[in-house]
Amino acid sequence: MQIYIKGPDGKPLIPKEQTFEEKKEIIKEHILDILECVVVLIPSEWSKAAVYAEVSRVGISFRIIYTADGYANKTAKAAEKNLYTGKLYEDRKACLVEAIKRLYEKYAEFGGKWEALSLMFSQNGEYTAEFIDKIDNDLTPQERIENWKKDRLKVHEKHKKDSVSASFIEIHRKEN
Repeated sequence: MQIYIKGPDGKPLIPKEQTFEEKKEIIKEHILDILECVVVLIPSEWSKAAVYAEVSRVGISFRIIYTADGYANKTAKAAEKNLYTGKLYEDRKACLVEAIKRLYEKYAEFGGKWEALSLMFSQNGEYTAEFIDKIDNDLTPQERIENWKKDRLKVHEKHKKDSVSASFIEIHRKEN
């Protein structure tokens, strides 16, 4: 049995469609969930971080890059590896994958589609998010990440040693 709630005119009430601003706020909440997951994956010594994530038919891949300030030459030093290991680390990575998946699904529910996500944020809470509609499938995932670093992070090959370098990349396959 279905129950309909009727409006003043006697017709069934239809839920109000969400406005653009309401949808934007929901997407923002999902992005903040991703950022919270990322923050617990990187060491406490960081000033800026970036996340590149791809969603494909085989699963979700991501790369996290972070920098720490305060060194003698006053430039940011890239973190080379993550400090977490073991089950806690795996649980935190799973948290990030689930947060990315929820954002992807919510974005699709609102009528949008993206294949890659670029997030850049700092400890003061500022962040930028960019949804990339289509990735270049002629490139390998590694080549796409290198292009992202050049285009979005302004990391170029000749300065690579002094610039930001990736902490890790993980591929998470969908469960059947």
